Amino acid sequence: MIFNCISKSVFIFLLLFTISCQNRISFFDEDKELVFDKYDIEKKDKVDLVSIEILEENSFDYFSNETSDYDFLRSKINKIKINNYKKTIENSLTINSYIIGSSFFSINHKAEILEFDKIGKLISKHPVELTIPDLTPISFSIIKNDFIIGFKSGEIVKTNKIGKVIWKYKKQNFLNTPIKFLDGNLIALYPEYIVFISPENGKVIYEKKYESNKILQSTGGKLINFFNILYFILPNSEFHVIDTFLFDEYSSELDSISIETSLNNLDDIIHNYKNLLVYLDNGRYLYTYDIIENKFLLNKFKINLGHSTYLFNNTIISNNNKNIYFYNIKNGNLFFNINIEKKLNKNSEIVSVMAIDKKLHLFFNNGKLLILDELFKINKIIDLKIKKISKVFSYQNKIFINTESGHTFIF
Repeated sequence: MIFNCISKSVFIFLLLFTISCQNRISFFDEDKELVFDKYDIEKKDKVDLVSIEILEENSFDYFSNETSDYDFLRSKINKIKINNYKKTIENSLTINSYIIGSSFFSINHKAEILEFDKIGKLISKHPVELTIPDLTPISFSIIKNDFIIGFKSGEIVKTNKIGKVIWKYKKQNFLNTPIKFLDGNLIALYPEYIVFISPENGKVIYEKKYESNKILQSTGGKLINFFNILYFILPNSEFHVIDTFLFDEYSSELDSISIETSLNNLDDIIHNYKNLLVYLDNGRYLYTYDIIENKFLLNKFKINLGHSTYLFNNTIISNNNKNIYFYNIKNGNLFFNINIEKKLNKNSEIVSVMAIDKKLHLFFNNGKLLILDELFKINKIIDLKIKKISKVFSYQNKIFINTESGHTFIF
């Protein structure tokens, strides 16, 4: 009798404890898979499939992207392979390739500008005219058929197609963040500095130092903009906002943001969609901020995500080994989820998402391409037969796929 009473008491206690500890989305520790015990389904909003171009006139950089109508559902998919970087790329910071006339241009790990013909055959290579100890390029952009090259050692140069240096800028610090072209200026993030440089002559327009004792990120900083407002995370993990017209700090409700992992922002993501800024803090807390209304829609909203996450328009897309989940950035509600068990390899990571012809295209690092139709059902899974994909972008209506091994595939 006493044993029965104790058993019932223990059962009731465990039941109440379990209920009280339930989160909006719980995490099952044993196999690290997401388990959805309770969640809100989005009923009013839907995933935005409109492609958004990120372009500056007559230029293209690491952050740029064009819309594309490339049909991956065609019966035969043709691709060109170029061995551009010729070495495994550290920290997966990929080097872009570009089209000028009928040729492809890129740069290798020895700072040689490479020209390939339309079938991917190397035509010529031109060493950049520099004498520096480390010629490792980490950024390769194009402006009016000239190149802006950032080097790991801190140098930034502008060259023509045959490597002749037009101007050069040097800061006594290493550089590990791609250079952004915005509103006629080049923006470089050094460990503790943000520097605005003229693309015409290489002169410094504005710079500011942000000292910090936080961990320096090997993958570099991150930056996005909403018109003239620039949001950035420096490699030293400092998050700041600047008005690029006034070259001054931009004050808003974002000043009150409390980053949970302020020591190390390696896994933080910043993203903007129309007038919304999203800050995903280490994959755990979601901040969604309305820039125009100057208020938070979500403030430190706890969210558990899978082993890879990608933000596309108004959607957070995250996957574990069983499902892909699609969340609304405005309220954290779940749009829908798709079962991928036995369809994709375990630990497949999302590296890019594109909307092409009203179909959502999800590119994975192992070369698989998942295409969803307009009803977000699986249309087709294609094996692109490319390993270790690190970046996918569209340029001049072609799809460029960069790999960690230093190759680029062009569709």
